[in-house]
Amino acid sequence: GYCFYQGYATEIPNSVVTLSTCSGLRGLLQFENVSYGIEPLESSTTYEHVIYLIRDKKSDFSPITENNSTTQFADQSYKILVKSN
Repeated sequence: GYCFYQGYATEIPNSVVTLSTCSGLRGLLQFENVSYGIEPLESSTTYEHVIYLIRDKKSDFSPITENNSTTQFADQSYKILVKSN
């Protein structure tokens, strides 16, 4: 099966989303003029991901968790929980 999504975020005008679920959740999210990257946290065994603001060669990191317990990424739905300090 396919493990890519290219489209938009529901109910967010002018959004662009490009994601791969082939080996974890990885991709780009753009909302109006703000872009974010998302990728798996290399050292995580519990599906944690990093989401970061993309701007002028700098990145602000904010860890997020994808709450999912299986390893077949292509057919999964993802819930992303944002953690704040």
